[in-house]
This record gives sequence, structure tokens and C-alpha cells, in this order.
Amino acid sequence: MRLLLLADPPLEGEDVRKVQQALVNEGFLTEEQVNGVYDEDTKEAVKKFQEEEELRVDGIVGPQTRRALGIPR
Repeated sequence: MRLLLLADPPLEGEDVRKVQQALVNEGFLTEEQVNGVYDEDTKEAVKKFQEEEELRVDGIVGPQTRRALGIPR
């Protein structure tokens, strides 16, 4: 699994979409924000989720954040 983070050009793909959908399920994004692109909205939602879960707040979706979101490898 790759690390997901804000990059230029932005990361895109099904793995980003899965993270976004998990963030919708947790109440950190809306359905309209699910676009498969790791954008600023996604980064901010990840950071808020990490803070709530007492994870390292860096806006990067690595193994710990992915596990906390309930996303299998």
C-alpha cells in the first residue's frame, strides 16, 4: 500500500476513494467530496480524524491511519 498525502500532481485512484469513503462514514467528509483525488479537503479531513483518534497528525494516510479507518491492506 502506498502512503497517501497531498502531492503535486495530486495522488489519484481507488485507494484514495476508499479513504475518502471511510472519512464520509466517520463524518469527516461529505459524499460530494469523494472524487478519488487526494486534495486539500481530504488532507484536512485526515488530520481531523487523526487528531480525534489520537494518532500522529500529519495528514498522511499510512498503515496506522488506514487501520484506524478500518481499511484492510
